[in-house]
Amino acid sequence: MICGDIPNAEREIKLVLSDSTSVFDYNEVFYHGMLVGLLGNVAIVRSNDEYGEGRPDIVAPAEDTGVILEIKCVTPKALKNAGIQDNDRANIKAMMANKLDEAEKQIRDHEYIEAVLDDEPIARTVKAYAVCFCKKRCVMREVK
Repeated sequence: MICGDIPNAEREIKLVLSDSTSVFDYNEVFYHGMLVGLLGNVAIVRSNDEYGEGRPDIVAPAEDTGVILEIKCVTPKALKNAGIQDNDRANIKAMMANKLDEAEKQIRDHEYIEAVLDDEPIARTVKAYAVCFCKKRCVMREVK
């Protein structure tokens, strides 16, 4: 994430999900905690602190880069309410893409990037990511 390699970050997160989680570990709080733990090895992790006009899920300054993660989740209940089955990959991907849009909008509307640049002395650059989970699936999008 610090280097901006989204495919590699997604792959690594998916490996963690497939090796150590259950499809019943599925709410945003679970994924949030998992990412805090993973990032804690390489960065100073700030969880739900105020930046800009809101509270990004995770801000993790590392080296000279501030990483922002806004996490969203498509829950089994949301899939059921939409009439989507577990094997309906196209519709699950579409729901996850909508959640990425929501997270990206939040990052922009609440000015998280500008605030991290202003408030984190270590951060000379910022990488902001919208992240969405659905059971053992993970997709990310960089917000510029």
